[in-house]
Amino acid sequence: MLDSAKFKSKLQETENQILKVLQDSKDILGDATAIEILSAASVLTVEIEKKQEIAKVTELDIDANRILYKPIALRTAGLFFCIQDMCLIDPMY
Repeated sequence: MLDSAKFKSKLQETENQILKVLQDSKDILGDATAIEILSAASVLTVEIEKKQEIAKVTELDIDANRILYKPIALRTAGLFFCIQDMCLIDPMY
């Protein structure tokens, strides 16, 4: 989750940088720094997209495992409240 937020913010920063370069540059094809920034942004975008795909697969795996624990959590919660209410029956508990 945190990685996803970092990736999104990094993509936003890259997008803002590209827009600033496009706004400031009058001749994009002749501006070497603009070309370097655009190519670096392209590489960064591809890298972040790969990492986001991996994060999405990991998130699905975690969700699948979380579902397996749900019946145990429900039974444990029921047991907890039963034990907690036992003091109403007899203070010894």
